[in-house]
Amino acid sequence: MEKGSPLSRIVRINKLLGKGGSAIVVEAEDTDTHELFAMRIIRVPEKLVWDDASGASLAEVRRELTLQEEGARQLCGVIPASMVAAKKGISVPLFTADIAGAPEGVHVGGYFILGRVQLMERLYGAVRRIIRDAPDVVYGAREYMARRLLQIVLKLQQAGLSHNDLKWSNMLLRSDGSFVIADLGSILPFGKPYRPLTLFTPGYREPHLALTEVFSGYKETLIIPQASSDLWSLGILLYELFTDRQYPYGRFEAKDGDDQEAMLAKWLIENDRRSAEILPELEAENVPPLWMQLIVRLLEPKRTHRITAWGIVEEFPDLVRIPE
Repeated sequence: MEKGSPLSRIVRINKLLGKGGSAIVVEAEDTDTHELFAMRIIRVPEKLVWDDASGASLAEVRRELTLQEEGARQLCGVIPASMVAAKKGISVPLFTADIAGAPEGVHVGGYFILGRVQLMERLYGAVRRIIRDAPDVVYGAREYMARRLLQIVLKLQQAGLSHNDLKWSNMLLRSDGSFVIADLGSILPFGKPYRPLTLFTPGYREPHLALTEVFSGYKETLIIPQASSDLWSLGILLYELFTDRQYPYGRFEAKDGDDQEAMLAKWLIENDRRSAEILPELEAENVPPLWMQLIVRLLEPKRTHRITAWGIVEEFPDLVRIPE
């Protein structure tokens, strides 16, 4: 990401920081400067790739990584990658490199692991853990957290990008105590279809995207996130933050999360459900009035009824503005 960086860098791996569906993250220390980074080692579940002599799976995974990097550059704009977390609240790769002597890709333990890695800012734990372990702290800070989250999502919207996997476990803490959105593995420009390796979390994905899969009948059908897709995810996150609950529209019994999502999406759209029905619950939880209004506008099941990013800026200036 950064231009003018050295052609090679020696780092020492200190410890494992975490594992996710698309990467293993370790702490890496520059042996010359002793600067700490998070090294993101890209991995893909083997069920999503294929092993063949032609190297097609390797080419597909490398193409995915290239598209992620293009999305990160689009997000940076004219701002250096090292300043994006502070300016926009989003963690982007600082450097991308091939590990010297490592194969381009290898199958290990049910995953396809790439020899190309990303060096990121060293971050310090997921917001999800704080929500789970320190609910009293979160309750006192929830309006700050909501404003911060809203600002970050609006920055993504301004850049013309859909994150596609907004959730608390993808929000990590910086050393100054602020949080950033991380894991750009599923990022796409508005109007671009899901890629073969695009990952998402069913409980946070807008109904329309789940319906596309239900009614397609064909694997080739394009699933295309729109600008409003992340805004539904934002609504779910704000609902969870202010109510300490999940599933504003309830849930269906099913064998797995994908089935539950599809069944709920079908019920919401076919029955023309509107978000006004969740108002009594928000009122019962004493959600601040302006945030309650915004949550209702974000959680409209149909895109045509959902507020836009520009609508948020126009109609909720007090929430968008950062207090002095």
